[in-house]
Amino acid sequence: MIRAAWIGAILMSSAVSAADPRPLTERECHALVEPANGPAEVRELPGIVVLDEKAVTPFVPPRFPDAATVKTIVCWRSVARFVLSDRRVADAGLRLAVKAQGVDGAPDRALVLEKMNNGFRIRALQGGAFTPVEQQQVVELLQKLNGAENVPTHILKEQK
Repeated sequence: MIRAAWIGAILMSSAVSAADPRPLTERECHALVEPANGPAEVRELPGIVVLDEKAVTPFVPPRFPDAATVKTIVCWRSVARFVLSDRRVADAGLRLAVKAQGVDGAPDRALVLEKMNNGFRIRALQGGAFTPVEQQQVVELLQKLNGAENVPTHILKEQK
């Protein structure tokens, strides 16, 4: 049995496939925070880079002078997909959202990686259905993240 290795929500796709041969790039990151007084807000994180496929050091959550609690790191990437080292953000107790702007009429895409019950899951927030190649890549990533031999593929079908 795989702990928290399910993908909840409709999984997403864009015209740019996760198998895109171009290197994955990251433009900028923001933090979704809850200030001590007031509603949640988005704050810029100048100089913060999450995308580093060779990174092994723990991710250090940003701190703000007003002691706002960071809940989610949101990064804009060339393609909305995760790499194995993105687990550093979830291991630090935060959600990581990656967003990409759709090209050639494809919808924008947003995915979230989070850790729950000592396992990882990927949820889709926005976009279209994954291609079969993308489904396989998500399954393989979850297998690596969760140390599992197999992830049930029925979870990859769109929920109605």
